Amino acid sequence: MNVIERDPVAHGTTHPITPVAEHAVFLLYPFQCRKRDWPVTPAATLGSLAGAGWLPAVGECLRETESRPLWLRKNWSLGDLYHKASQQLGAGDEPDGVWTLDSQRHVQQWLSGPSGSTLVLQLPLSVAAQGRLQRCGLQPTDALSITFGSVRLVPFRTGQGLLIVEIRLAGGQELPAPLLVEAITALCHDRGLRWRLKDGKEVSTRAGNPTFRLAEQLTDLIGDVAAEPLQGRRLFSYTYAAFDQRLADAERQMLLARLARKFTDDYRLADPRAGLHEVRVFDTVTHAASVEGCVTLVERIPAEGAKEPPSFLSTFRSEALERRYLPIAAINLHAREALLALTHSSGFWPNMAQPATKDVERLHRLREDILAFRLGCRLSRVSPIGMHNAFHEALGDAFGLEPLLADVNQDALEIGAYLEERAASIAANAAQRNARPWRWIPRLVSAALVVITLVTFGKLLLEALHFDHTEWARWVLLVVSSAAGLVTFWKGDLDAHTAKHAAGDNVLHQNLGGH
Repeated sequence: MNVIERDPVAHGTTHPITPVAEHAVFLLYPFQCRKRDWPVTPAATLGSLAGAGWLPAVGECLRETESRPLWLRKNWSLGDLYHKASQQLGAGDEPDGVWTLDSQRHVQQWLSGPSGSTLVLQLPLSVAAQGRLQRCGLQPTDALSITFGSVRLVPFRTGQGLLIVEIRLAGGQELPAPLLVEAITALCHDRGLRWRLKDGKEVSTRAGNPTFRLAEQLTDLIGDVAAEPLQGRRLFSYTYAAFDQRLADAERQMLLARLARKFTDDYRLADPRAGLHEVRVFDTVTHAASVEGCVTLVERIPAEGAKEPPSFLSTFRSEALERRYLPIAAINLHAREALLALTHSSGFWPNMAQPATKDVERLHRLREDILAFRLGCRLSRVSPIGMHNAFHEALGDAFGLEPLLADVNQDALEIGAYLEERAASIAANAAQRNARPWRWIPRLVSAALVVITLVTFGKLLLEALHFDHTEWARWVLLVVSSAAGLVTFWKGDLDAHTAKHAAGDNVLHQNLGGH
């Protein structure tokens, strides 16, 4: 069994630490696109990086006139995903949906140092991290070398985007699991990177700083695509770790929690399963999703009675994870960011009685954006394969997508009810204004009829009572008849006003009745 032993002097006994035979770390940076135009075309070139402060202060300098583009159109090679899911990631009739950072040497060398050079990009580990490694019985190290794998820029029609960055630690070599946990924790909190020569000599950045943030470097890569600089704190990650032996149940559970949620062993977990949504169809493959990140653990051991592990475990990273599970994670993270953006967009306080034109336009746009999301991005199933759908559901549960969707649906219904009530009110007011020159005639005729009728019957009554020659009786008759006419005239105006508001209330209740 290939294990790394703890220091028996420090621990009094030896406990094996299972090494990670193969790993991949994908960092997913959400951002809001600067423009809502489609398609989104990144314009950054090598010359765009010429003034970057994070470049090392040694070696050749980039020229601002270097016009080679950083980004190339390249479809994401997806497998077993339904059209509606793959369409979000540049497949089918969305060929402009995904951009890939040019993987050629002339681009990659500026990110982590030229291949074969003496310059190395490192991820420093804090003193606390070194202490935790030593506590596990491992030789402490103050840094790990890192290089970049695939880098994908994925804009979506919602106006949101993702930058998906693959990080390779220590040249992809075998790592003890605690060291992988520490490295991912440091990356997802963006605690800084540094340049070093292979002999250990320090190299500052062009800006004169000893370290720089990864988010700063990646923001320069995408140029003006994003509305704001990328944020590297509390970053969502997807970690793949493969082992050439079986994991103990307790170790597997702890690794799922620590790699997905970025918990070091400073955190004594009361329940490692808390906050995790697991999918384990096969005994050798375990997925877990959380709000902070997700992880896939593969135990590359032979099937019962076989001598060698099945081939699909050996190629799981390239064939399954990158073509199926990572895209599903990207789709779900985008859904979360898009729904949160819609929720935040509804957080303003318009004057409901007399809203400004810009507020009404904003409400119309918000309702349209909610409908567009439901039509283009809501997916109950992503694949004809049950495992993929289970992973999709686990991510949706971890992100709380259904409650978020319910919130924006409620917003859409209430916005729609308000806009329809307002439209009905405007139409009623317009009709009232158009009818205003003549609207008094029917009421005046009604009032006149009342007056004539009362005067006629009143005279007959006075004659019958022999009061027809009495002056005061005629005045009483005139006053009563006039008052009745005025009441009739003004009552017609009140009834029209009441009917108008009743019609508006009826529209409002009809629209809210579907809740």
